[in-house]
Amino acid sequence: MRQTINGADLRRMIISAAASIEIHKQALNELNVFPVPDGDTGSNMGATMLGGVNALQGSSSLSCGELASSMASGMLLAARGNSGVILSQFFFGLAKGMEGFDRPSVEEFSSAMEEGVKKAYSVVVKPVEGTILTVMKEGCSGAKDNDGTFASYFTRLIACMRKSL
Repeated sequence: MRQTINGADLRRMIISAAASIEIHKQALNELNVFPVPDGDTGSNMGATMLGGVNALQGSSSLSCGELASSMASGMLLAARGNSGVILSQFFFGLAKGMEGFDRPSVEEFSSAMEEGVKKAYSVVVKPVEGTILTVMKEGCSGAKDNDGTFASYFTRLIACMRKSL
């Protein structure tokens, strides 16, 4: 079982996540009701993720830390709406947490994810529980209880995020 990830793994994860957001964009648009049901959350998150994907495709690095930094910069520049800004800041915190790691372990990646959650919360003036922030926080917290493999970590992360949602 995998206990580290490399740059190619990270690149595939982000490209896959962006594709999934694009596929489910309309459902995400309809899901948003806070602070107002503006119907553009999926579109904004998709545009933000695309900025990260474009930055990744422009990088030849194999280091997870370097790729995460490039991705976060691309997302920040492409961020749209509140959801896009929150998402870009989550990835900015993740990138800071992954600095210096070419092949992070599950523990190092988990810690970086928690840095992402802290950063996302820090950019919202009045964080409201029951939003994407809560889903991020509860998912990352619950995923700590894993067997030290990425398969276990992501299985727990997804399960805890679904429960939170």
